[in-house]
Amino acid sequence: GGADNWMVYQARSLKVPVIDATKVITAIHQNHDYPHNPEGEAGVWEGPERKRNIELMGGIDHAFNLNYATLLLTPQGIKPALSIRHLYFRMRAIPALYPHFHFLLILFKVLGKCVRVIRLIRTRL
Repeated sequence: GGADNWMVYQARSLKVPVIDATKVITAIHQNHDYPHNPEGEAGVWEGPERKRNIELMGGIDHAFNLNYATLLLTPQGIKPALSIRHLYFRMRAIPALYPHFHFLLILFKVLGKCVRVIRLIRTRL
């Protein structure tokens, strides 16, 4: 668990561009179960490998995924990932990529909760 997230994190921590190619490539993920792990699915998602991957990501337990891409591959070519969403996730990555800014993690958690409250209020109006 978390190996693909670790790869995105590792690329970002090494300042290697992460390219989201989903606009031009169809990715296929094989569905499977987890018989290779004696504890099954729980062993994969809560086991020692996942815990080690979290340690390797500076102890920050959130998924580095395509939201953290720095570039987008489009039919017109490669472009910077500068949408509001990408910029938000770029800021959210700061505590993991730059440990001396770890205090920002608290700020992002508070901001995330504020956004959820605002969305909840909007849906009830």
